[in-house]
Amino acid sequence: MFVVIAPAEPEKGETLRQRLLYRAPWNRVTVEEKSFRGCRYRLLSVRSPKRPPWRKLRALVGTGGRVVVSSQLPMPSGCGIIPFRPALFQVRLAVTAAGQLLERVKPGERAVVGVSDPQGLHPWCCGQLLERGGMLRVYTQKPGRYEEEAQRLLEETGALVQLTQDPRELRGCVLSVALSAGETQTRIPTMVVAAPDTRTRGQPTITDLTVSGWRRPGDWIPPGVEEEVFLGAVTELGARPPRVELGVDQCRLDGRRARLGDMPVPWPEKRF
Repeated sequence: MFVVIAPAEPEKGETLRQRLLYRAPWNRVTVEEKSFRGCRYRLLSVRSPKRPPWRKLRALVGTGGRVVVSSQLPMPSGCGIIPFRPALFQVRLAVTAAGQLLERVKPGERAVVGVSDPQGLHPWCCGQLLERGGMLRVYTQKPGRYEEEAQRLLEETGALVQLTQDPRELRGCVLSVALSAGETQTRIPTMVVAAPDTRTRGQPTITDLTVSGWRRPGDWIPPGVEEEVFLGAVTELGARPPRVELGVDQCRLDGRRARLGDMPVPWPEKRF
């Protein structure tokens, strides 16, 4: 079970006396168990968000706790709480964004899609990307980690996954998706959808993806908690992670905000 620290929502009909009482030093935090689609987490609601009692919060979290912290709480360095940052969820989001861009492939066209995964951590992405593209070209320094999945896809679907240890081989792909970082910065001469911390640059580079399309009636996220962080915690830390349908709406294109749906995709003239 993970922990979320967020400001308390004002209760309806709350009097001034009650609000002052809730902000008293002995009553600044309430503890509740919450659930998101069956995934349980502990919510620590702070009644004094301008002066959160970080010592008390640290004691409630315990050592080694996995903590999501609302952006509405001023968090000093050295408070002893390390906020959770999603990793695998951001990779899933990058693969989803690439899939949305590949939806523009015309029927009958077979686009070559690039994958940059120097550490060989995400061979699961191949099947998802091949639903839209005709062939994958994977740059990785750990080709052995992709060989089993490449062979399975070839035998079951006839799809081809090429492996290379040279990122320049991704030239000519319709687009590439960067999923892990290499020892040095990687430059790829195609449009690149990059997960965070991959140290990859493309022409152009799409980063900072904003999730969309996941919300159902009754879904609730604690105040000030970023959707990407909360959904990442649910899917990465939850004991029983629920299925979350993902989409991508906004992104950053070479430093400026843009809508993914408005972005033209530079289809290469050369096919295979």
